[in-house]
Amino acid sequence: MHQLDLPAPGLADAPAFRDPSAAAAWLARQPLAQPAQMQAALQEAIAAVDASDIAAADRLGILDRLRSAVILAQSALEPRYSRKPLPLPVADAALFSAARRLWRTLAVAYLRIVPQLPPAEAVVPLHRGAVALRVEQYAHFLAAYELPEELMGLLYGVLQAAESLGVQQVPQTDADYKHIHESHIAGQVAWAFLLQFADPYHLSMAQLTVANRAFSRWRELAGFRNGPDEDLRARTLPLTALAGEVAAGRWLDVRPVARKIRKRIEALEAGEAPEALKLGRELSSTACIRLLHQLDEALRPGAGAPARETGSLGLVVGVENIYALLAGERLDPGGGKPSRTVNHQRMEIFGFDNLVTPVGAQRRVKVPAETWQSAQGQVSRAAEAGTRLLSPCLAARELEPGQAARLCVLEGLHMSPEDRLQGWLRCYPAPVQAASIQAASQVGAEARLPVFVLGTGQGLSVVLPAAAGLRPGSRLNLEGTVVAPVMLGEVLERGSDFVRYAAMPQ
Repeated sequence: MHQLDLPAPGLADAPAFRDPSAAAAWLARQPLAQPAQMQAALQEAIAAVDASDIAAADRLGILDRLRSAVILAQSALEPRYSRKPLPLPVADAALFSAARRLWRTLAVAYLRIVPQLPPAEAVVPLHRGAVALRVEQYAHFLAAYELPEELMGLLYGVLQAAESLGVQQVPQTDADYKHIHESHIAGQVAWAFLLQFADPYHLSMAQLTVANRAFSRWRELAGFRNGPDEDLRARTLPLTALAGEVAAGRWLDVRPVARKIRKRIEALEAGEAPEALKLGRELSSTACIRLLHQLDEALRPGAGAPARETGSLGLVVGVENIYALLAGERLDPGGGKPSRTVNHQRMEIFGFDNLVTPVGAQRRVKVPAETWQSAQGQVSRAAEAGTRLLSPCLAARELEPGQAARLCVLEGLHMSPEDRLQGWLRCYPAPVQAASIQAASQVGAEARLPVFVLGTGQGLSVVLPAAAGLRPGSRLNLEGTVVAPVMLGEVLERGSDFVRYAAMPQ
């Protein structure tokens, strides 16, 4: 059998029970309605069982009893750290850290039993260990924290162990995950690799949910190979990209998954509803099509080659700060017209705007900026060196004096093991015009909202704050720009603080 590289059992108190019945009795005395307390109690209990001399069969039964409680506690705590602005508050970050530690402890406790059982029985703890590692991976994606280096390597090691015993495709039912029905170890590992290849930090919470659901259904279509497929239509991805040298020479064949993705796109374009295609209700048909194209592109060899810019850059975040940087003035939140519009009106009437600022001269206002570092295609900053951000979000890049600032999107934000906030910066083509519109606020009063106008003619689009609440078909009277009124078209992309629409001049 392939030897799994597991950490040695840590120092732990003697377990409070030594058989499944006693474990059930212990659980009955625990504060099941207090998930954070249960998380801590289960961590101690599982670590004690893992370090004990309890017989393998009893240990497996105990872990199965505790596992159900782990799943309930973790499900209750997930909303505390799922896709919140980063860095997480201290209390929420501590809950996430405890969650990933508990899943790893549970996985290792299962996997340590494997060598003590014959192959026909070893498949159960191997399968349970694979599931625990996959769910630990997903917890990192929910919290937007980078995976520890060893996680995917350990998950691949589970596949190797299963292959050496000939049990990698033995179906297993799982009472704790009834919605999955039967699955086998190779399918669980493939599911984790598919989601990792899909670049999950670039997905919104809704997109991540839909992608995870889709891969859970297509997990067993992907196959592991000992070499790449030379067919020009092949879709084989190297596992070394994710699992390191332990997976050297192994590849994942995703062509059947890509075929499923294409069929779902065709069905959606033909009018099928996402729910009817078992994609759920989280995304509209248009958003589902966009996501599936994104997944299809991610599951291609060589996808995602980064840019190579290095150095430091200044970024301005927050739509009002970005407006101030691009427009050279603050937006009047009370609904008054921007001074640029007033100046244009004065010019039309009197032939000059005012005695202080010539027409066309951009006034500078003090706008707070954050210093980020760019390296190997990513941008990053220290966690405490700026505001909390939820990607994708708008940012404006400060350039050298005399150069116009660029409107950009910060996407794929996640926390690195070094406690740095990192992601990718995607900038829209220049030029960008900063404008404004009069709109009803949430309290019913009129307010002025910033608008960023991109492109011209048929390629025109506008970026609005997410809080604007406007729909396709709305007519915008833009002020502070030479662009005529526009009609909003389809939604092109959504972020945490913005929506970009196609637009048509009226």
